[in-house]
Amino acid sequence: MTARTVFSGMALMLMGVANAAIVAFDSAADPVYNSGWSNGQNGGYGLLPWQIFPSGGTFFVGDSNTNGFFGGPGINSAGRAWGIDAPVQGPTYPYFYRGIAATVQVGWVVSWDIDTGHIPPGAQVQQWGLGSIFLGLDGAATNYWFQDTNGRVGTAIPATDGGLHVEYMWTSATTAIVSVTDLMTSSNYTLNAVAPISNYYVGQAIAVGNISMNDMYFNNMKVVPEPSVVLVLGAGALLLARRRKQI
Repeated sequence: MTARTVFSGMALMLMGVANAAIVAFDSAADPVYNSGWSNGQNGGYGLLPWQIFPSGGTFFVGDSNTNGFFGGPGINSAGRAWGIDAPVQGPTYPYFYRGIAATVQVGWVVSWDIDTGHIPPGAQVQQWGLGSIFLGLDGAATNYWFQDTNGRVGTAIPATDGGLHVEYMWTSATTAIVSVTDLMTSSNYTLNAVAPISNYYVGQAIAVGNISMNDMYFNNMKVVPEPSVVLVLGAGALLLARRRKQI
């Protein structure tokens, strides 16, 4: 057996490991959502069923590029994303949460895509988070705010209706790095959070009006274990190939 053969075989195995390394994933493209988005559904894998509380709002599947003013790129999968409409003022507001089946560990990356709509003056807020780490946008605001266990602060992240990709990675049991990428401009922003490791996503829209341009969208939930695990396996494969070559 040649070193090239061994290396090729290990490379294929590593590709399988890399694919298997995704602990959880779901998107609005899953056939489960062909009939809409509702409580108890469970598309994808590695996630617990949706817990949805309409509370005067509407949960649906639609085109994320129909909100706001500027169109794409949006966060669609197969032309659609999960959407929330929150037309009325309290006393309760539509929200959801969804658990991750595996126990999230230090170094794991939890991510998803968010597309906030237009929030007019006098309206309330769109907000989302992982556990006690929140980002949000208030009515008529030009920038998103950020909240962890230390409280709420403003950010330099400008409001956009083109979509955001948000990643959370815990650096310890009580600290995390939050990476936010503006999908319209490709600008990236990094925030440091103080919060315990969490196993659930959450989102809420509060009184933003019954107009499609004000809707909020979510998509592409993903959980990936510590990247170093795959890197270690890759180093092992290279070492094995070298040893085979010497035999």
